[in-house]
Amino acid sequence: MTDKRIDLAYIQFRAANAAIHQSNLAVGASGITTVFGPSAPLIPVPPPAAYSGESYGYAIAGIGVGATANQLERYSYTSDTNAVSIGSFLPTPTHGLMWKMSGTCSTSKGYVVGGAVGTSAPTLTKTGNIYNFPLAGNTNTIDVGQLTSVNHERGTGIGAIEYDYGYAFGGNNAFTISDRYPTVSNGNAVDVNELSDGTFEAGPIQTATDGYIVAGYEPTFAESNKIRKYAFASETGSTNTGVFLNAARVTATSQSYTHGFGVGGNPDVTLIQKFPFSADVDSVDTLAELSVAHFNLGAPSTYSGGYGYTAGGLSPAQSPTETDIIQKYNMTSSENSVSVGNLTVNGYWKTGNIQV
Repeated sequence: MTDKRIDLAYIQFRAANAAIHQSNLAVGASGITTVFGPSAPLIPVPPPAAYSGESYGYAIAGIGVGATANQLERYSYTSDTNAVSIGSFLPTPTHGLMWKMSGTCSTSKGYVVGGAVGTSAPTLTKTGNIYNFPLAGNTNTIDVGQLTSVNHERGTGIGAIEYDYGYAFGGNNAFTISDRYPTVSNGNAVDVNELSDGTFEAGPIQTATDGYIVAGYEPTFAESNKIRKYAFASETGSTNTGVFLNAARVTATSQSYTHGFGVGGNPDVTLIQKFPFSADVDSVDTLAELSVAHFNLGAPSTYSGGYGYTAGGLSPAQSPTETDIIQKYNMTSSENSVSVGNLTVNGYWKTGNIQV
C-alpha cells in the first residue's frame, strides 16, 4: 500500500472521538500520513506566568552602606551563582543614590520609574523619570519619559505585557494614582482610572489580565493587609479581593502560573504566603519559610521555572542589617528557601520585578 497525497482544500476536519477513531492524522510538508493505533493522550500545557523569566532576574540601585554606584545587577536563573554588575544610570546623578523606585519590564526592556535621589531630607529629591534599558547584554539606562507626578515614591510597578504598558500605582503623596506608560515606544505616562483606595510600599503581582497591589501602607501610615486587583482591559480602578497575612512591607512578591506569592515582611519575617488567581480569597501560609529573614524592601521577587527569587533588603538579627543574599524558594512545595548567591553590593530599597 502506498501513501496518497491529497490536497488540503478537499479535506473536511472535525473533532475526533477517541473511543471510535483509533488513529492520528499527521500533516507534513510532503503530504498526509495516517498513523494507526490508539491516539496519544493530550497533555495540557500550563499557561505561562504573565511576568516570568528564563535567564535572569535584576536588582537595581538602592540605598545602604554598599550601594554607591546606582548600578544594575542581574542574577542567573540557570545556575546558582553570584550577581554581576551590567551597567548603571546615565547620566549618573550628582546628588546621591537612587532608591524608592518601582520596576516593570516588557519582553525586551526593563523599566525603572519614579523614586527619589539622595540620602535623606533635606537633600532627598523626588523624581518622576521613566528610565529603561535593554535586557540583552551589558548596558546602561536612558531617560525615556515622565510620570504625571514626581510623587511616585515608594509606589508599585506592574507590567501589562499583553497590552504593551507599564503601570505606576500609588506612592507617597500620590496615594491613588494609576499612571500608565508605553513599553513599545518612548513616551510620557498618562493618568488612568485611580485606585479605589490609596497605598504606598505595596507589593506587585501580575497576570496576563490583572495586576495585584498587596499589603503596604494606607495614606495615614496605617499598615494595610489588602489584596487589590486592577483589570488591565477596563482600567476602572481597583477592587479589594482578599486579605494578606502580613500587614506591611511584604514587597518581595511574585507569581507562578496559578498563584500570587509574598515572602517575608512585618511582623512575620520568614513567612511565605500565597493566594490563587482563580478566586478572590485571602492568602494562606505555604508552611515553607525563608531561610534568611527578610523585610523592608529588597528587590521585589522575580519568577522562573517554578521558583521565586528575592534579593537584598534588611535581615533582622539583634538589629536590622543590610543583606546581599539572593534567596530561591520553591512555589510548588513546602520546602524552605535556600541561599543561591550574593549581590555585588548589599542594600535595601532596591528595584526589582524585572526579568528576562
